[in-house]
Amino acid sequence: MQEVKRLISEIESRVVSLKTQLSSKQLENNRLQDQVNALISKLNQREEELKDFEQKLQSIEQRTPRVSDSTNQNEMIDALVREIDDCISRLKQ
Repeated sequence: MQEVKRLISEIESRVVSLKTQLSSKQLENNRLQDQVNALISKLNQREEELKDFEQKLQSIEQRTPRVSDSTNQNEMIDALVREIDDCISRLKQ
């Protein structure tokens, strides 16, 4: 009888411990889920920004006159590269 009481006590102790661990894991899971949702939201914002930048780039490409002079063409390429670098740095933020 003493052995049965000891086993029951042990089982109760383990159940309490497991309940505590479960509660802790649920809290951690909720915290991580909140982080995932925040990251998904940020990702969606960045994707929208990227779409806007792509549209702006297409608009600039359409407005940019075709130049046969390599000096002017190089200046235009440099300007586009600077704008793309600016867009990339904004996306990294």
